[in-house]
Amino acid sequence: MAANWWTSTHRKYWIFPRERLATMRDELDKQHEKVVLQQHPYPDRRLMFIFLRDRLLQLGKRLPFRQQCVATALVYMHRYFLTTPMQSVNLYMLVATAFYLASKTEESPHHIRLVASEARSAWSEFVPGGDVSRLGEMEFCLISEMRSQLIVWHPYRTLNELRENTDLKLTAEEVGLAWCIINDSYMTDLPLTCPPHLIAVIAMFLAVVFHPQSKPGAGAGVGVARNGGQQQGSSSIQAIQTSEKFQNVLKFLVESEIDLHQMIEGTQEIISLYEVWEQYNEKAIKDAVARCLKSNTGGDC
Repeated sequence: MAANWWTSTHRKYWIFPRERLATMRDELDKQHEKVVLQQHPYPDRRLMFIFLRDRLLQLGKRLPFRQQCVATALVYMHRYFLTTPMQSVNLYMLVATAFYLASKTEESPHHIRLVASEARSAWSEFVPGGDVSRLGEMEFCLISEMRSQLIVWHPYRTLNELRENTDLKLTAEEVGLAWCIINDSYMTDLPLTCPPHLIAVIAMFLAVVFHPQSKPGAGAGVGVARNGGQQQGSSSIQAIQTSEKFQNVLKFLVESEIDLHQMIEGTQEIISLYEVWEQYNEKAIKDAVARCLKSNTGGDC
C-alpha cells in the first residue's frame, strides 16, 4: 500500500477529469450500442448504483462486514463499468464478487464458499449453484480490469481528522450526517473524479449547512435535498451563513487551499444525487435487470 494518497495507484490511475470520464463512457456506449444498450436500457447510473449498494447491504446482512468493505466494493464496480456495460454482466454475480474481493482487501475476509452460498440464497434465480468456480472466474475478471490495483483510499479517514479539528467545532450530529453523505457519494461519479479528502470536506460542508434541517434515519442524506434544497427559507440560509460555525468552515476552506471549483462541482453532484433519488424504484430496476439476464445478454464477466 502506498504510504500516502499522493503516491497511490488510486490517485495515479483511477482519478479522471470529468471530460475524460465522459469520453470514456461515450466510447464504451458506441462499442456496445446495438448489442445491449438499446435492447435493455437501464435507468440513470446513479439509480443503478443505489440498487447495487442495496444488494451489497442485503448480502452484508448475512455476513459480518465493515462499512468500508461496501465502499470499496462500490469503487471496484465503478472501475469495472469503465470498460464493461452494466447490461453485459450478471450484476448479482458482480455484487457478490466485489463484496468478496473487497472483504479481502479490507482485511475482513470471508471464505469464497460462504459468500457464494449466501449469494445463491439471496438471489437463487440469478446466481448459479454448484461449485464456486463462477465466482472465482468473476474475481479474476474484476482484478484483471483493475490491473491488480486494489487499494482504495476513502474519505472516512479525513472526516475523522476534521472531527478532531478544534477550530471547526463539529458536533456529533454533524459528523454523523457527513458520514452518511460520504456513504451516499459512492453512488455518484465522485470516487472516479474527486480525491477522497475533498469528498470528506464536501460532506462536512453540507452537514454544517443543512444539519438543522436534516432528518435522522436511513437515507438521512436525502433529507439534505428535501429540507435544505426545497424548504429552507432565505432567512434560515442567511442565519447559517452568518453563524460562527459557517465562518469557521469558510476560513478552513480558504486556509486549506483546496480546489474550490472542484469542491463546488462535487457539492452540486451530491445535491443532484438526492434530487434523482426521489425517482428510485427498486422493483422497476429489478425487473429491468431480470429481463436483461434472462435474454442471455448478461454474462458473468
